[in-house]
Formats: sequence, C-alpha cells, structure tokens
Amino acid sequence: GTGKVGGDANLKSENIKAGTSIFGVSGNANVVDTSSGDATAAHIATGKKAWVAGAEITGNMPVITPTTIVPGAATQTIPAGYHDGTGEVSGDANLKSENIKAGTTIFGVSGNPAVVDTSTGNATPGAILAGSQAWVNGVLVRGTRYAGVSCPDPDPARWSPNRRFYDNQDGTITDTTTGLIWLKYGSIGKFFYRASFPNYPAKVEVLKVYNGFYELTDGSIGGEWRLPSRRELDHLTHGVDAVRATSPQLFSSFPSGKIWTETIGTMNVELYVVDGTSGAFFLLEDNEQADVIPVRNPRP
Repeated sequence: GTGKVGGDANLKSENIKAGTSIFGVSGNANVVDTSSGDATAAHIATGKKAWVAGAEITGNMPVITPTTIVPGAATQTIPAGYHDGTGEVSGDANLKSENIKAGTTIFGVSGNPAVVDTSTGNATPGAILAGSQAWVNGVLVRGTRYAGVSCPDPDPARWSPNRRFYDNQDGTITDTTTGLIWLKYGSIGKFFYRASFPNYPAKVEVLKVYNGFYELTDGSIGGEWRLPSRRELDHLTHGVDAVRATSPQLFSSFPSGKIWTETIGTMNVELYVVDGTSGAFFLLEDNEQADVIPVRNPRP
C-alpha cells in the first residue's frame, strides 16, 4: 500500500481544451486551438484583442464614427476602418424625373423630356397666341395675341375672368377668340327694322361710330364699324366668359332684349337677332326694333 499514483497540479480545467475531458476534468470553454486563425492587427478593431495561431493580437483597425455621406458631383472615398452600420448615405426627395433636365441622368434617374433650358427663348406675350403659354428664359409667359391683335397688359383688371376679353382702354374690347373689336359702350340705341328700306336705320346709325364717339379713342374712322353677323353675335354670347345682360363681362352694359345682326333671312324681309339674356336667335320682322352693338375687324 505504499505505492502511489502521481498527481499533476496542472490538471485543471483552464489548462484543458474545450470539449476535452482528462481524468474527469473538463476543458474550459475559452481554451481553444487557435491555429486556424489568420487575422492580423489591421483586421481587428483598435483596442480589441484576439488570439491567432497561438499569439494574442491587439487590433489597430480604425473605428469609424457613424457619419452621413451627402452625394455630390464628385466621387467620395469611404474611409477604411470598422463601420458599425449606423452610418448612412442621405437621400433627397427632389431626386425625381420632373426635376431633372431632359437628356440628363442623375443617380440613375433620367430627366423629363419637358424639362429644358429656356434661356434661348425671346418671345413676348404679344408674340404668343392668347389662351396659350410658353416658358421663356425661365419665366412662364401667357400669350396675349390673336389674329394680329396684341393684348400686352397682364393686369387682371383688363381681362375677363377666363382671359377671353381684353379691355383696350380706348372704348373698345377685344375678343381674343376671334380677334374682333367690340364697342365697350354696348348698345348705341334701339332701331326699327324696315324691310322696305334697303339702308335700314341701324345700318346707317352704326356708320356714325368712329373715333370721338362717346368715349371712343381708338383712332377709328367712319366705315370701320359695322353690324355684327348672326354668327359673330352668337359667338359673343356663348362659350367661355359668354356676354349676356346678366354677365356683361367688360362691356359697360349689355341689352337684355333683341340685338341687331346684319344677317338677312331667306325671304329678304326678315332679320336675324340674338337675345341678350338667353343667347337664343330669332327673326326680327318688319316694324320690330332691337338694340345695335357695333363691331369692327382688327387692323393688320
């Protein structure tokens, strides 16, 4: 009984590889074979330690403070080092096709064909048809021209609500949909129709309208003003900003009853008239009377 089995003070868990048991002593979970490691200090964040192939290595890889990168025209270098994933590349909600010039692509977004450089434009409102608009040198320009008639002042007070009629401030109104010039004063009076007289009174009276008549300062001469045709008067009282007795637009006043035209009926003893309230047309028969609203064509 004097024999004995020798012991070893190193037979303890911290000296035995994890997963191994020697004489009933299990290995420590932290004790591992590091021979497969191949990291260097540059692969490990600064201040952190790891074991590689039996050697303890202290890392020196820079730790990058979380940052936001704002894209620009030039390429930016992302700094080498450890990124924890909280950094970001900023976005811009304005990066969309309608904000990019045609023919240009920014970060994969193609420009809208309608977005162009308008710096070469030189058109003025008077060179663009009324009711149309265009971009000139970065400014939206609304047309004020029709059939050679220019209505250059954008002041809303000179236009009807939907920009059909324009006050020339000389006693006349331009209908930009036809180019016709109407007497702003409205009716110059009521006159009887006489089928037996070729030169019926209204046609004679309208010849008296020229520069100086009432507040007319348009430079017109005798013979320029005339009676409107049925089609012209019908157009005046219909469509956008239609002129009626209840909505005279820019006219000083507008008759509520029948209005003369120069259009004769098929029997040559009747005259077409337009009702100033409803816009309907009728035949004015012999010995009936109606209001007269003069009109003239635009000058070249």
